[in-house]
Amino acid sequence: MKGCASILCVLLGFTSAQASPKHVAYHELRYLENFASPKWSPRGSSLALKGREGIYVFDAAKPDVPPRLVVTGPWSGIDWSPDTEWLLVSAGSPSEPFYDRIDIEAVPLGKGRRCTIYFGADRFGPMWASDGYIYAWDQSPVYGLERYMLPPPPEYSGRRPGPIAPMTYLVWAVNTRGQSRPTSFRCGLRPRDGALVNWDSTGADNVFPRGSDAHGTRFLVTLFGLPTRDRDQIIDADGHLVARVGTDQAEWTTLSGDGNWLAGHHEIDQGDNVAGGMLYVGDAKGTWLTSVVTPGAAINPLFAREGLYVCFEDPVSGGLHVGELSIDDR
Repeated sequence: MKGCASILCVLLGFTSAQASPKHVAYHELRYLENFASPKWSPRGSSLALKGREGIYVFDAAKPDVPPRLVVTGPWSGIDWSPDTEWLLVSAGSPSEPFYDRIDIEAVPLGKGRRCTIYFGADRFGPMWASDGYIYAWDQSPVYGLERYMLPPPPEYSGRRPGPIAPMTYLVWAVNTRGQSRPTSFRCGLRPRDGALVNWDSTGADNVFPRGSDAHGTRFLVTLFGLPTRDRDQIIDADGHLVARVGTDQAEWTTLSGDGNWLAGHHEIDQGDNVAGGMLYVGDAKGTWLTSVVTPGAAINPLFAREGLYVCFEDPVSGGLHVGELSIDDR
């Protein structure tokens, strides 16, 4: 049996001698209908998400309390302040065909006054870093995108330390003629201080950062176009490779706050429509993975920054499931 398990481990893309998947169970806390674009807080169990009327906040630790509307309007971007007391929301994007402005606002969840951080063009994808500053992308004639630092709201003290939020932004380098071209490196913003983090992506067609652990020491990155094992990688805050965790069974989309676990999905695609998906969980060393039974179809799972709270989209019903995992790693 050990020999068969080792062969299975290699077929799945894993190379460790630890072949047997552990027991993982999912407990549903609440199904959220007509909600999308979830974003976990850097501390605790709160989830910001888009709903029909605007941006809402839901606490997974209090699943019987429905999501609370905190700001109305067609906001397209959401991020949290490091102390979890504010939301950063934005509207307008260069990918939209007729945009003429970018509106970035800070919205207090308790004390404080809502204020405009930026209103104009060429600032988008804002991220509130742990150093208190807000970083956004700027169009550049030399480098496709450049980071730009914006001040936090006047009433934000910045004194309460918080864990590192996930890294979610890409830079594409361009040549001096302004023509976009892939290079052997991509980079993203390091949430601790807004610095650019580079990593080797030689041979990849595209790169997508999936997020980090709660301390900003490990990042999950997908490199499309590489062999299966190399496709999903964990890198450190300096861009060095920690582990190759790619597998044919699942597309990893999130790293747990403690950096020990991966969650992802196996998508069931029928033409132009996603017919369903299955939740997968594995360890961040790439030694095992297992499918997890859920009450609905599951794609794009996201771990909370603390504990094993997880949310995922249901492509069949169109809503969000919020729950908690238990992992027996003995």
